[in-house]
Amino acid sequence: MDKEEILLKNYGILSKNIMKNRNAVESAITQLMEINPETGLEVWEKSIKDNLQEITDEMDGEEFSYDGVGYFLVPAMENNLLKIESFGQVAEKFACNDFLTDVLFRKSPVGEYSGAEYVIGYLIRTGKLDGAAKILSALYENEKFEYYSSLWEQIIGSFEYGESYCPTFFATGEAEITDEMKDFCVSWIEKIEDEEQQAAAMTYVMKLF
Repeated sequence: MDKEEILLKNYGILSKNIMKNRNAVESAITQLMEINPETGLEVWEKSIKDNLQEITDEMDGEEFSYDGVGYFLVPAMENNLLKIESFGQVAEKFACNDFLTDVLFRKSPVGEYSGAEYVIGYLIRTGKLDGAAKILSALYENEKFEYYSSLWEQIIGSFEYGESYCPTFFATGEAEITDEMKDFCVSWIEKIEDEEQQAAAMTYVMKLF
């Protein structure tokens, strides 16, 4: 029995009525992300593209409506998938996916705990700064995003998990902090326009020095 093949087949059937079958669709994508992260990421992206018009129509408010497809495929799926340990295997690919970063972080309402901090923190800790910059750039350009200090508190806090992706997973020990990492964090914090949020974020990053 090929689990991935069965999940893909079932997803193809269930996604035709995605909101009716949302729990099963979420389970299929989550299981795919756990066994083959690249396939899981591709299926999630396909789900968003297939429902992009509806998602776009729901983007205007401060948050997605709980009963809409936008809420299901963007913040709900994001909050679930980005916290899976295996997502670390596709973190850089995800960050460099212009379509996903644009929809998820630049255009959609982004809450305080979106899951973005998992990916950004991991990419910084593992020296993949270009990927981290792509997500940060999208968030900073999002006029609805306002949780800068909280974002940086979580990013800096993640350094204690070393090269492990998710803090719920067995940590490999504190990350080796390079000057390049510190300079990267400081440079992005200096871009925060709100004085109080910048001061709070800068306070958190001082833990690295």
